[in-house]
Amino acid sequence: MSRDHIRMEASRASLIVRGHATASAEPAELRALLFATSGTDLYATDEEFYVMEFAPALWVVPDDTPGMAELFDAWATSLARVPCFAAHCADLPRPWRRRAWIVPLPVPRLGLFPLATAPSWSRKTSVALSSRPLPSLLRPGATR
Repeated sequence: MSRDHIRMEASRASLIVRGHATASAEPAELRALLFATSGTDLYATDEEFYVMEFAPALWVVPDDTPGMAELFDAWATSLARVPCFAAHCADLPRPWRRRAWIVPLPVPRLGLFPLATAPSWSRKTSVALSSRPLPSLLRPGATR
C-alpha cells in the first residue's frame, strides 16, 4: 500500500500521510463533501480532487488516492444525507499543493488542513446524489 492512502476499518476511515495516521473519522462526522477542481488556462489543467469537511478540519484527497473506492463503498448510505457540492478554484492554497523538492506544484496532495485554509471557490454549486461524479477509481474501464 502507498505511504499516502485512506485506510478503512469497518466504517472508520483513517487518513494516512507519509505512512502515519493523521486523522480518522466516522461517516456521521462528515459535514460536507466537495467534488473539486483546480486549474487555470495558464497551466491547462483541471485537477480533480475531493474536499471532505469535518468539524475540526478539511481532508484534501486527490482523485487517485488509494482507498477512496473503499471509503465510497463503506459510506455510500451515509453520503445521501451529506451536503454535496461541485466546486472550482483557480489557485490551490500553497499548503494543499504537492511539492517537487521545495517547489509547490499546482496539484493537490493528500492531507489534513485547518478549515481556514479553504480557498475562495469561484464556483460552488449543490450537486444531487444521482448526478455526483464518480471517483476515477470507480469509473468504468478504470485500471487502477
